[in-house]
Amino acid sequence: MSEKADTHFVASDVAAELGYGVAKDMARHLDDDEKGRHLVRTPGGDQDVSIVSEAGLYRAILLRRSNKKMQAWLSPFQRRLAGR
Repeated sequence: MSEKADTHFVASDVAAELGYGVAKDMARHLDDDEKGRHLVRTPGGDQDVSIVSEAGLYRAILLRRSNKKMQAWLSPFQRRLAGR
């Protein structure tokens, strides 16, 4: 996954918002180019954090069956991005 100028989200934050118990349960449904790791400097020292790309965020939302309202909102947006 390219981390240059792309937007990324902390996987544990995304997973919590989508109702997953742990980020690993969400991330296993994503492709390798939709997830990755990033070293974040904190006052307590460097932390290795799981991250999700913007595309991975959309996919995680669409794959989450319990999130019907968000799926309905995102589906037309994704079709426009895909040029359909």
